Amino acid sequence: MKKTIYSFLGLPGSGKGTQAEIFKKEVGAEGFISVGTLIRDFIAKGEDTEYSRQVKARYDEGTPQPDEVAIRLLSDYLKNAKSNIILDNFPFGAGQAEFLLEFIKENPEWGGPIVIHIKIMPETAVARISSRLFCPECGATFDSTAGKVCLKCGTDLQTRKDDSPEIVRKRLSFYIPKIDEVIAYLEKQSVTIHEVDGERTVAEIVSDLKELTHE
Repeated sequence: MKKTIYSFLGLPGSGKGTQAEIFKKEVGAEGFISVGTLIRDFIAKGEDTEYSRQVKARYDEGTPQPDEVAIRLLSDYLKNAKSNIILDNFPFGAGQAEFLLEFIKENPEWGGPIVIHIKIMPETAVARISSRLFCPECGATFDSTAGKVCLKCGTDLQTRKDDSPEIVRKRLSFYIPKIDEVIAYLEKQSVTIHEVDGERTVAEIVSDLKELTHE
């Protein structure tokens, strides 16, 4: 039985993480995988090589990793994955999209990619992220309606300095062209992009994604 790669694309604040937690139960996926998570896991192994030192240096500086790092880490992960997976904003650019399609072609145990674009307006992203709260103890995030105390561990919630409207807009100026680039490339390769309106309620989006699993 083939394993399937699902790819969730969307701006920060689009609700990808919330939807992925629900969706992965629907499709039996083992996780919601981001390049950032793979990089942090790689650094945590503590390898002492020139390659690992370069990866860590870029991470510490906040410098984006080159495509070859993201591709190498994801390729290693896919080779050991036991079931369906959901990718968080991967592919992120045409080079990563080309790799993903080639990987699936060369590894017949994998199917897909099934690409889901949760689409929101940039100003919606700004409003959602700049009002977001996080728990400094357990790392959970909440919207502004959650109150002032973490619902998971009871710690006082805080706002992130990098979630200010100005910084969020700067991040979006990087995200938007990358996502547009991925979608344009995949459409040229005849890959269907399933667009979902992320401006609606969580329940309405969940309903759309459930329909997708039964197509």
